[in-house]
Amino acid sequence: MAQPNRTVDEQAVAIGASVCDCLGHLPEGGKRSRLTPRVKYASYSTHVENSHRRALTSQGTSLFIMSNLGIDDRHDLHMSDSCLHSILACPNCKQSLLIGDEIICSACGASYTRMPHALNLMPRPDARSSEIWTSWAKLQENGVVSYEQDPDRNLAVGEREDCSRFSRFCGFSGLVLDVGCGPQPWPAYLSESAAGTVFCGVDPLVGGKPGKYTRVRGLAEYLPFRNEAFSHVVFATTLDHFVSPYAGLVEARRVVTSGGTIEVWLGQKAEDAPAPDKSHDWYDQLIKPAGADDVFHMERLDEAAAIDLFNSAGLQVVERESHQSGDYRTDNFFRLAVV
Repeated sequence: MAQPNRTVDEQAVAIGASVCDCLGHLPEGGKRSRLTPRVKYASYSTHVENSHRRALTSQGTSLFIMSNLGIDDRHDLHMSDSCLHSILACPNCKQSLLIGDEIICSACGASYTRMPHALNLMPRPDARSSEIWTSWAKLQENGVVSYEQDPDRNLAVGEREDCSRFSRFCGFSGLVLDVGCGPQPWPAYLSESAAGTVFCGVDPLVGGKPGKYTRVRGLAEYLPFRNEAFSHVVFATTLDHFVSPYAGLVEARRVVTSGGTIEVWLGQKAEDAPAPDKSHDWYDQLIKPAGADDVFHMERLDEAAAIDLFNSAGLQVVERESHQSGDYRTDNFFRLAVV
Protein backbone atom coordinates (compact mmCIF):
# COMPACT_ATOMS: atom_id res chain seq x y z
CA MET A 1 0.00 0.00 0.00
CA ALA A 2 1.35 3.42 -0.89
CA GLN A 3 2.65 5.65 1.86
CA PRO A 4 0.25 8.47 2.79
CA ASN A 5 1.20 11.99 1.77
CA ARG A 6 3.47 13.35 4.49
CA THR A 7 3.83 16.93 3.24
CA VAL A 8 2.73 19.70 5.60
CA ASP A 9 1.37 23.01 4.32
CA GLU A 10 3.98 25.79 4.36
CA GLN A 11 1.72 28.09 6.37
CA ALA A 12 2.92 26.46 9.59
CA VAL A 13 2.19 27.60 13.10
CA ALA A 14 5.07 29.65 14.46
CA ILE A 15 6.99 27.23 16.63
CA GLY A 16 8.24 28.96 19.75
CA ALA A 17 10.16 25.91 20.94
CA SER A 18 11.03 22.67 19.23
CA VAL A 19 9.40 19.45 20.37
CA CYS A 20 12.66 18.42 22.00
CA ASP A 21 11.84 20.86 24.80
CA CYS A 22 8.86 18.66 25.65
CA LEU A 23 10.97 15.59 26.13
CA GLY A 24 13.50 17.11 28.48
CA HIS A 25 17.13 16.07 28.66
CA LEU A 26 18.42 12.57 28.21
CA PRO A 27 19.60 10.98 31.45
CA GLU A 28 23.29 10.41 31.95
CA GLY A 29 24.28 7.52 29.74
CA GLY A 30 21.17 7.92 27.60
CA LYS A 31 21.27 7.23 23.88
CA ARG A 32 19.35 7.86 20.69
CA SER A 33 17.32 5.21 18.95
CA ARG A 34 17.45 4.40 15.27
CA LEU A 35 13.85 5.46 14.65
CA THR A 36 14.91 8.48 12.60
CA PRO A 37 12.18 9.60 10.16
CA ARG A 38 13.28 9.42 6.54
CA VAL A 39 10.64 11.80 5.21
CA LYS A 40 11.22 15.54 5.53
CA TYR A 41 8.56 18.09 6.37
CA ALA A 42 8.35 20.57 3.54
CA SER A 43 7.42 23.51 5.77
CA TYR A 44 10.06 23.14 8.48
CA SER A 45 13.43 24.82 8.49
CA THR A 46 16.33 22.39 8.70
CA HIS A 47 16.98 23.38 12.30
CA VAL A 48 13.43 22.77 13.51
CA GLU A 49 13.10 19.66 11.37
CA ASN A 50 16.19 18.08 12.89
CA SER A 51 15.24 19.11 16.42
CA HIS A 52 11.79 17.60 15.96
CA ARG A 53 13.29 14.40 14.59
CA ARG A 54 15.79 14.07 17.43
CA ALA A 55 13.10 14.75 20.00
CA LEU A 56 10.78 12.05 18.74
CA THR A 57 13.50 9.43 18.85
CA SER A 58 15.25 10.23 22.12
CA GLN A 59 15.05 7.57 24.78
CA GLY A 60 16.78 6.68 27.99
CA THR A 61 18.25 3.38 29.06
CA SER A 62 16.19 2.86 32.18
CA LEU A 63 12.50 2.37 32.84
CA PHE A 64 10.53 4.52 35.23
CA ILE A 65 7.92 2.44 36.99
CA MET A 66 5.42 5.27 37.26
CA SER A 67 2.72 3.07 38.76
CA ASN A 68 4.82 2.95 41.92
CA LEU A 69 4.18 6.66 42.40
CA GLY A 70 0.97 7.82 44.03
CA ILE A 71 -1.16 9.80 41.59
CA ASP A 72 -1.01 12.83 43.87
CA ASP A 73 2.79 12.59 44.07
CA ARG A 74 3.41 12.35 40.33
CA HIS A 75 4.93 15.48 38.84
CA ASP A 76 3.11 17.44 36.17
CA LEU A 77 3.52 15.69 32.82
CA HIS A 78 1.93 18.34 30.63
CA MET A 79 3.65 19.53 27.46
CA SER A 80 4.23 23.25 27.09
CA ASP A 81 1.77 25.08 24.86
CA SER A 82 4.44 25.73 22.25
CA CYS A 83 5.37 22.04 22.10
CA LEU A 84 1.75 20.97 21.75
CA HIS A 85 0.99 23.58 19.11
CA SER A 86 3.95 22.42 17.04
CA ILE A 87 2.40 18.98 16.46
CA LEU A 88 -1.26 19.95 16.00
CA ALA A 89 -3.10 20.07 12.67
CA CYS A 90 -6.64 20.62 11.46
CA PRO A 91 -8.62 17.37 11.92
CA ASN A 92 -10.54 18.05 8.73
CA CYS A 93 -7.87 18.92 6.16
CA LYS A 94 -4.65 18.12 8.11
CA GLN A 95 -3.16 21.53 7.46
CA SER A 96 -1.67 24.02 9.91
CA LEU A 97 -3.60 25.67 12.72
CA LEU A 98 -3.26 29.31 13.63
CA ILE A 99 -3.45 29.20 17.42
CA GLY A 100 -4.01 32.36 19.43
CA ASP A 101 -7.08 33.58 21.26
CA GLU A 102 -8.90 31.80 18.45
CA ILE A 103 -7.97 28.51 16.75
CA ILE A 104 -8.40 28.61 12.98
CA CYS A 105 -7.20 26.34 10.19
CA SER A 106 -4.88 28.21 7.84
CA ALA A 107 -6.22 26.28 4.84
CA CYS A 108 -9.94 25.42 5.19
CA GLY A 109 -10.84 28.14 7.71
CA ALA A 110 -12.43 25.74 10.21
CA SER A 111 -12.49 27.15 13.76
CA TYR A 112 -12.03 25.37 17.05
CA THR A 113 -12.42 26.20 20.72
CA ARG A 114 -10.63 26.02 24.04
CA MET A 115 -12.04 24.02 26.93
CA PRO A 116 -11.03 24.42 30.59
CA HIS A 117 -8.48 21.60 30.36
CA ALA A 118 -7.99 20.80 26.66
CA LEU A 119 -8.25 22.17 23.16
CA ASN A 120 -11.44 21.05 21.44
CA LEU A 121 -10.39 19.80 18.00
CA MET A 122 -13.42 17.76 17.11
CA PRO A 123 -14.09 17.67 13.35
CA ARG A 124 -16.86 19.64 11.71
CA PRO A 125 -20.37 18.46 12.64
CA ASP A 126 -21.18 17.76 8.99
CA ALA A 127 -18.50 15.06 9.02
CA ARG A 128 -20.52 13.29 11.72
CA SER A 129 -24.07 13.74 10.48
CA SER A 130 -24.93 10.15 9.49
CA GLU A 131 -27.07 7.77 11.52
CA ILE A 132 -24.07 5.72 12.59
CA TRP A 133 -22.59 8.76 14.33
CA THR A 134 -25.87 9.22 16.21
CA SER A 135 -25.50 5.65 17.46
CA TRP A 136 -21.88 6.34 18.40
CA ALA A 137 -22.95 9.40 20.41
CA LYS A 138 -25.37 7.22 22.37
CA LEU A 139 -22.56 4.78 23.11
CA GLN A 140 -20.50 7.67 24.45
CA GLU A 141 -23.37 8.60 26.78
CA ASN A 142 -23.51 4.99 27.96
CA GLY A 143 -19.78 5.03 28.53
CA VAL A 144 -19.98 8.13 30.70
CA VAL A 145 -22.58 6.40 32.89
CA SER A 146 -20.33 3.37 33.33
CA TYR A 147 -17.29 5.52 34.14
CA GLU A 148 -19.22 7.39 36.82
CA GLN A 149 -20.97 4.37 38.31
CA ASP A 150 -18.16 1.81 38.22
CA PRO A 151 -14.81 3.41 37.28
CA ASP A 152 -12.67 0.54 38.60
CA ARG A 153 -14.19 -1.89 36.10
CA ASN A 154 -14.61 0.46 33.16
CA LEU A 155 -11.54 2.72 33.24
CA ALA A 156 -7.81 1.93 33.28
CA VAL A 157 -7.23 3.07 36.86
CA GLY A 158 -5.46 1.65 39.89
CA GLU A 159 -2.94 -1.16 40.04
CA ARG A 160 -3.90 -3.67 37.35
CA GLU A 161 -1.71 -6.46 36.09
CA ASP A 162 -3.29 -6.39 32.61
CA CYS A 163 -2.41 -2.70 32.29
CA SER A 164 1.15 -3.32 33.51
CA ARG A 165 1.59 -6.16 31.00
CA PHE A 166 0.51 -3.95 28.14
CA SER A 167 2.74 -1.12 29.29
CA ARG A 168 5.76 -3.45 29.35
CA PHE A 169 4.83 -4.82 25.93
CA CYS A 170 4.68 -1.33 24.41
CA GLY A 171 8.11 -0.21 25.60
CA PHE A 172 7.16 3.46 25.42
CA SER A 173 9.75 6.05 24.43
CA GLY A 174 9.84 9.39 22.63
CA LEU A 175 6.50 11.07 21.97
CA VAL A 176 3.50 8.76 22.48
CA LEU A 177 -0.10 9.27 21.34
CA ASP A 178 -2.85 7.45 23.26
CA VAL A 179 -5.92 7.25 21.01
CA GLY A 180 -9.10 6.97 23.05
CA CYS A 181 -7.27 7.72 26.29
CA GLY A 182 -10.46 8.03 28.34
CA PRO A 183 -11.46 10.70 30.86
CA GLN A 184 -9.38 9.43 33.81
CA PRO A 185 -6.49 11.72 34.87
CA TRP A 186 -3.84 9.08 34.10
CA PRO A 187 -4.31 5.70 32.34
CA ALA A 188 -2.73 2.82 34.25
CA TYR A 189 -1.32 1.27 31.06
CA LEU A 190 1.08 4.21 30.68
CA SER A 191 2.81 3.09 33.88
CA GLU A 192 6.20 2.19 32.41
CA SER A 193 8.30 4.16 29.95
CA ALA A 194 11.84 5.10 29.03
CA ALA A 195 13.32 8.22 30.55
CA GLY A 196 12.22 11.33 28.69
CA THR A 197 9.01 9.84 27.28
CA VAL A 198 6.13 12.29 26.78
CA PHE A 199 2.49 11.25 26.45
CA CYS A 200 -0.38 12.96 24.66
CA GLY A 201 -3.96 11.67 24.76
CA VAL A 202 -6.88 12.24 22.40
CA ASP A 203 -10.46 11.41 23.29
CA PRO A 204 -13.95 12.89 22.71
CA LEU A 205 -14.65 12.99 26.47
CA VAL A 206 -11.65 14.94 27.77
CA GLY A 207 -11.39 18.64 28.50
CA GLY A 208 -13.92 19.25 31.22
CA LYS A 209 -11.75 18.03 34.08
CA PRO A 210 -8.00 18.23 34.69
CA GLY A 211 -5.61 15.42 33.84
CA LYS A 212 -2.02 14.60 34.73
CA TYR A 213 -0.76 14.89 31.15
CA THR A 214 -1.60 16.70 27.91
CA ARG A 215 -4.88 15.71 26.27
CA VAL A 216 -6.83 16.97 23.28
CA ARG A 217 -10.53 16.50 22.57
CA GLY A 218 -10.81 14.75 19.22
CA LEU A 219 -11.62 11.57 17.33
CA ALA A 220 -9.52 8.63 16.15
CA GLU A 221 -10.96 8.90 12.64
CA TYR A 222 -9.92 12.59 12.44
CA LEU A 223 -6.68 12.85 14.41
CA PRO A 224 -5.76 16.54 14.90
CA PHE A 225 -2.01 16.05 14.52
CA ARG A 226 0.69 16.56 11.92
CA ASN A 227 2.12 13.78 9.81
CA GLU A 228 4.85 11.72 11.48
CA ALA A 229 4.50 13.39 14.86
CA PHE A 230 4.68 10.35 17.19
CA SER A 231 7.10 7.49 17.77
CA HIS A 232 4.31 5.34 19.27
CA VAL A 233 0.55 5.39 18.68
CA VAL A 234 -1.50 3.34 21.14
CA PHE A 235 -5.00 1.85 21.04
CA ALA A 236 -5.74 0.35 24.46
CA THR A 237 -9.04 -1.56 24.17
CA THR A 238 -10.47 1.24 22.02
CA LEU A 239 -10.68 0.00 18.39
CA ASP A 240 -14.08 -1.63 18.92
CA HIS A 241 -15.54 1.68 20.13
CA PHE A 242 -14.89 3.57 16.88
CA VAL A 243 -17.31 4.23 14.05
CA SER A 244 -14.50 3.22 11.69
CA PRO A 245 -11.56 1.35 13.20
CA TYR A 246 -10.09 1.22 9.69
CA ALA A 247 -10.06 5.03 9.48
CA GLY A 248 -8.54 5.20 12.97
CA LEU A 249 -5.70 2.89 11.95
CA VAL A 250 -5.06 4.79 8.72
CA GLU A 251 -4.85 7.98 10.73
CA ALA A 252 -2.42 6.31 13.15
CA ARG A 253 -0.35 5.25 10.15
CA ARG A 254 -0.23 8.88 9.05
CA VAL A 255 0.90 10.37 12.37
CA VAL A 256 3.47 7.74 13.39
CA THR A 257 7.10 8.39 12.49
CA SER A 258 8.87 6.34 9.85
CA GLY A 259 10.24 3.46 11.86
CA GLY A 260 7.77 4.09 14.69
CA THR A 261 5.23 1.54 15.86
CA ILE A 262 1.53 1.24 16.63
CA GLU A 263 0.50 -0.84 19.65
CA VAL A 264 -2.98 -2.32 20.00
CA TRP A 265 -4.62 -3.98 23.01
CA LEU A 266 -7.65 -5.98 21.91
CA GLY A 267 -9.79 -7.66 24.55
CA GLN A 268 -11.64 -10.71 23.21
CA LYS A 269 -14.56 -12.21 25.07
CA ALA A 270 -15.26 -15.92 24.60
CA GLU A 271 -18.41 -16.74 22.64
CA ASP A 272 -19.57 -19.10 25.38
CA ALA A 273 -19.10 -16.54 28.17
CA PRO A 274 -22.20 -16.67 30.40
CA ALA A 275 -24.25 -13.58 31.13
CA PRO A 276 -23.85 -12.23 34.67
CA ASP A 277 -26.34 -13.57 37.18
CA LYS A 278 -27.34 -10.04 38.09
CA SER A 279 -26.69 -6.63 36.51
CA HIS A 280 -26.53 -3.25 38.19
CA ASP A 281 -29.64 -1.11 37.89
CA TRP A 282 -27.68 1.57 36.02
CA TYR A 283 -26.55 -1.02 33.46
CA ASP A 284 -30.06 -2.34 32.88
CA GLN A 285 -31.19 1.17 31.96
CA LEU A 286 -28.63 1.58 29.15
CA ILE A 287 -30.00 1.41 25.60
CA LYS A 288 -28.19 -0.32 22.74
CA PRO A 289 -28.38 1.98 19.71
CA ALA A 290 -29.00 0.82 16.16
CA GLY A 291 -25.94 -0.67 14.47
CA ALA A 292 -23.98 -1.31 17.70
CA ASP A 293 -22.94 -4.74 18.97
CA ASP A 294 -23.84 -3.90 22.56
CA VAL A 295 -24.36 -0.90 24.84
CA PHE A 296 -20.66 0.03 24.76
CA HIS A 297 -19.14 -1.26 21.50
CA MET A 298 -19.76 -0.43 17.87
CA GLU A 299 -18.31 -3.73 16.66
CA ARG A 300 -16.53 -6.43 18.63
CA LEU A 301 -13.38 -7.70 16.93
CA ASP A 302 -11.83 -11.12 17.31
CA GLU A 303 -8.16 -11.77 16.63
CA ALA A 304 -8.61 -12.86 13.01
CA ALA A 305 -10.83 -9.88 12.14
CA ALA A 306 -8.35 -7.52 13.77
CA ILE A 307 -5.42 -8.87 11.73
CA ASP A 308 -7.42 -8.52 8.52
CA LEU A 309 -8.19 -4.94 9.54
CA PHE A 310 -4.52 -4.18 10.21
CA ASN A 311 -3.53 -5.55 6.80
CA SER A 312 -6.22 -3.55 5.01
CA ALA A 313 -4.88 -0.37 6.65
CA GLY A 314 -1.36 -1.03 5.37
CA LEU A 315 -0.03 -2.26 8.72
CA GLN A 316 1.87 -5.44 9.50
CA VAL A 317 1.94 -7.36 12.78
CA VAL A 318 5.59 -7.56 13.85
CA GLU A 319 5.03 -8.81 17.41
CA ARG A 320 2.13 -10.18 19.40
CA GLU A 321 1.28 -11.57 22.82
CA SER A 322 -1.84 -13.22 24.23
CA HIS A 323 -2.75 -13.39 27.91
CA GLN A 324 -5.68 -15.14 29.53
CA SER A 325 -7.61 -12.77 31.78
CA GLY A 326 -10.14 -14.78 33.73
CA ASP A 327 -12.05 -17.76 32.39
CA TYR A 328 -13.68 -16.08 29.39
CA ARG A 329 -11.45 -13.22 28.25
CA THR A 330 -8.20 -13.04 26.32
CA ASP A 331 -6.05 -9.92 26.05
CA ASN A 332 -4.30 -9.76 22.66
CA PHE A 333 -1.39 -7.34 22.27
CA PHE A 334 -0.15 -6.38 18.78
CA ARG A 335 2.79 -4.31 17.64
CA LEU A 336 2.26 -2.95 14.13
CA ALA A 337 4.60 -1.39 11.61
CA VAL A 338 3.83 0.48 8.41
CA VAL A 339 4.16 -1.78 5.38
